[in-house]
Amino acid sequence: MSEKIQDEELPLPSYLRVYKNTFLSTYMVTYMPEYEKLKCRDDDVYVMSYPKCGTTWMQAIVWLVMNDADVAFQGGSKALDELFPMLEWPFNSKDMAEFGKLKKLPECPDWEARPSPRLFKTHLNFQLLPTEIVERTKTPKIVYVSRNPKDTAVSFYHFIKGFDSSLFGVHNDFANSTFPEFYKYYMQGKCDYGEYWAHQVDFWERRHWKNILFVKYEDMKKDLKGEVRRVANFLGKNLSEEKIDKIVEATTFSSMKRNNTVNYTGMKAGRTQDATPFMRKGVAGDWKNYFTAEMSDNMDAVTQQKFADSGLQHEYE
Repeated sequence: MSEKIQDEELPLPSYLRVYKNTFLSTYMVTYMPEYEKLKCRDDDVYVMSYPKCGTTWMQAIVWLVMNDADVAFQGGSKALDELFPMLEWPFNSKDMAEFGKLKKLPECPDWEARPSPRLFKTHLNFQLLPTEIVERTKTPKIVYVSRNPKDTAVSFYHFIKGFDSSLFGVHNDFANSTFPEFYKYYMQGKCDYGEYWAHQVDFWERRHWKNILFVKYEDMKKDLKGEVRRVANFLGKNLSEEKIDKIVEATTFSSMKRNNTVNYTGMKAGRTQDATPFMRKGVAGDWKNYFTAEMSDNMDAVTQQKFADSGLQHEYE
């Protein structure tokens, strides 16, 4: 991989596969036909986002809103990804130590057996969601979290780089990469879940649907209480100020980072010794420590082009 920013077409990383015009990890493709046929319910709740845009943060908020601000979940025996599973990921963080040893992937989990209201998260782009959602025959609640593309790129880089190079039975092409190297792949959408900009626009253009709430990571940083209240109202939960305050306190970055229910400590088994923690900094503006002026200008130009017709904008501080 060259350090220079160039327009040459880059090869697809070896652990990715093309599935309906996007890029997914090999093991995810195995399950996609089943997930697309999932029978949805109108009282389901989904947290959706492109990777590293604040998904886990919003999951914790939604779980607490749906469970009457029961912050006792922080000391429970189940991790958040068991209470609030990832649609396309049939494992939880506790299984990470065994994942790389599996010779055969387990059967698709029976999500239909879970009691209502079911809570799911996913990074899938809109077109790959269960058909009943795409065709609007079912209208579950969807909270979509968006983040500026520069901080997303930096967070995504640290996340993907930290995985053991042979964890999933295939080589992690980014295990030894520098940020400028990853940046080029990110710009071409050749990373998990494909292109950042298309993913954002697909949901932004549907933000007026009654079952979709579009939330920006930077707004959560500026006014967490206000965004928690928006989420509660969207989900039809009339919570007292005291309960809203409890949720805010439980979902600050510092609270979540030390909370083993939500900080993915179990993921350490599949990550290198020097990998950054799953919850790294949780700030807006860290991109300035990684981007050169050329990289920043290049991404600004692409973002302006990709978002021009939609009107979507982000803050970078």
